[in-house]
Amino acid sequence: MKKIINYVGLGILAAASSLALASCGGDSNAEKLVDCTVDVSNISFCQKGKLTVGMSTDFAPMEFIDSTKSGQDQFVGADVTFAKALAQAFGLELEIKAMNFDLILPSVDAGTIDVAISGFSYTADRAASATPTKCYWSEGDGGQVVIVKKSDLSKYQTLESLNNSTTKIGAQTGSLQVTLVQTYIPNATLNKTTNIDDAITALKAGSLDGLACAKSVAEQKLVLDNSLAIVPEAFNAEEYEGNFAWVKLGNTALKNAIDTVIDKITQDNLFAGWVDAAKALQLNLGDKAEELVPEE
Repeated sequence: MKKIINYVGLGILAAASSLALASCGGDSNAEKLVDCTVDVSNISFCQKGKLTVGMSTDFAPMEFIDSTKSGQDQFVGADVTFAKALAQAFGLELEIKAMNFDLILPSVDAGTIDVAISGFSYTADRAASATPTKCYWSEGDGGQVVIVKKSDLSKYQTLESLNNSTTKIGAQTGSLQVTLVQTYIPNATLNKTTNIDDAITALKAGSLDGLACAKSVAEQKLVLDNSLAIVPEAFNAEEYEGNFAWVKLGNTALKNAIDTVIDKITQDNLFAGWVDAAKALQLNLGDKAEELVPEE
């Protein structure tokens, strides 16, 4: 069943999140990392001594910016913690390269990054150009929804209510949500965006009527802004369930090494804690938490 945040409980949720943040030392980076070691000496990137991970840092709670910090320390979120766990298990330095979402998988193919980690679902098109790892995180039901203004929720109760040419729906360029909008609300006017936060601003200003995004992102937006709501009918996206890391096509050695770490993360049930810590950190940072891809 799709879940919608109860606004009456927002204060309680914020307080609980603050307590969770305090319990982990006030920083999502303080979360327990995976306890395992993987030999990657046979993988060519080890010669550089680092693991280079591409991600789009406008996707809280998975990846976002702590503007009180700089350099590599500014990158926070559950996927960032996952990347740190990989680097630790491999005995390598981690380098995160922030880039627009639609550039990440091409960068894997070009060899400018080792791994793509940015809330990527599995699609056949992606698997044709990159190799997916095992699923490292699943919300259980596909988790793809449309955000609207709360004041518009009464007229947008179903996907069909959005399915007309006068309705403008935003979706991030290169994302699964583009496919879902084209498939399930094909008559709507699709507006592609490079940045989710910019799309939220456009939605609130009336330039968009809805924004298609992952459920975890949508729910966090509702916690932070009670002028927003989730359309009750979600996309039928079970076939796209789960998040996967991606490596260069055919790089079986790196895929297997990452899968070994994912097995341990799953066994120890670590990722859910990383997500909770990231949500708490974002609430604690307030306007110091930014969802953007920093300029180089």
